[in-house]
Amino acid sequence: MNILDNYLDTMFSRYPLTPETQEAKCELRAMMEDSYNGAIAAGRSQNEAIGQAIAEFGNIEEVAPTLGLAKTEPAFGGPAPAEHAIPQSRGVNGGEGANANAGTGRSETGATTAAMTGAAFSQPMPEKRAFSIAQAQNYMDTMRQTRWLLGIGVALIVFAAAPFVGLAVAYGSVGGMRENLSLLLGFALLLPLVGVGVGLLVYRNQRLSPFRRITSGMDRCTPEIETYANAMQQQESSKRTMALVIAVILWILSALPILSAGIFTQDWPQDQADPLLGLGTAATLVLVSLGLLIFLPANWVNFAQTHLVQTSPDAIAMNDSEQDATRYPVWVRAIFSGFWLVITAVYLAWSFITGNWGITWIVWPIAAIAFSAFAAIVGTIYPSHRP
Repeated sequence: MNILDNYLDTMFSRYPLTPETQEAKCELRAMMEDSYNGAIAAGRSQNEAIGQAIAEFGNIEEVAPTLGLAKTEPAFGGPAPAEHAIPQSRGVNGGEGANANAGTGRSETGATTAAMTGAAFSQPMPEKRAFSIAQAQNYMDTMRQTRWLLGIGVALIVFAAAPFVGLAVAYGSVGGMRENLSLLLGFALLLPLVGVGVGLLVYRNQRLSPFRRITSGMDRCTPEIETYANAMQQQESSKRTMALVIAVILWILSALPILSAGIFTQDWPQDQADPLLGLGTAATLVLVSLGLLIFLPANWVNFAQTHLVQTSPDAIAMNDSEQDATRYPVWVRAIFSGFWLVITAVYLAWSFITGNWGITWIVWPIAAIAFSAFAAIVGTIYPSHRP
């Protein structure tokens, strides 16, 4: 129940600490807990129950009269926060635009337009609308439900290369009908696996399409939603950490099959070494795809939390990495974008032309060192402007 406690702390942080607010907080906590327990008893998951409790009682403006907070001012005597304040517009004579025209039938928009007609000032652009707790909870649920679609889809696309590359390496030097059949079989296995993987990703994207305003940052995140998203991330952090540890171990071990095959076959004739090298290459790709299958589904809450809080005040103040990357010249960003594509092309071309799969892997550690050195140098020449 730490999520509800953190949520209530954020909600009541705008109000002065008085016996009345403390009593109201305890009363609201009891109501949210009753809603949570009722949802659990109805067979809902913990995430769904928390989302229901927040959706029912998370809007303090709606429950304030019941709790006796209707006339309570925010802490420190400051103005009400934007999401709780009643929008008002100043007229040219200093009157309250919306409220002064309430009895005349003039709308707030009309009063504001009239005021701007006679005044030499410009209004700021309207703020993004805030999405609700219910929308955030539904987005979290959809991300959780589709987490395996992402993991299986990406893993299948990576795994699809294993039979094709393995067969190409194993029988690429024998020539004749045997080589052609091995390549044909490799393609026959590659294309369906890639098709299924892409299909799963497309279906997942369709499931998430109703939340496009959240994922694209078109709507605004409130402090309450930020608290909810951060609490959900913290709740799932242990599972994500365990999955990451297992995935990293698999990715490190993925180099072992191809390295072992290259070491043991270095003195063998080429026609005898190729099958073992092909098997080692395929095993390497299998371990990489297995690591992705374990890690990506466990990382769903981090993806969701990032999208939910990307328009929170803290996130906007700090900027994101894409905005910060604009400090680099175009040629530097071009190198960052295309470096690994070029390295992959060099590796495949060298390997297929020479057939020395036990040696060509050296491209990857050399490329990693070169990329890290380049990033460090340009990062020093073009330092970040973020505070």
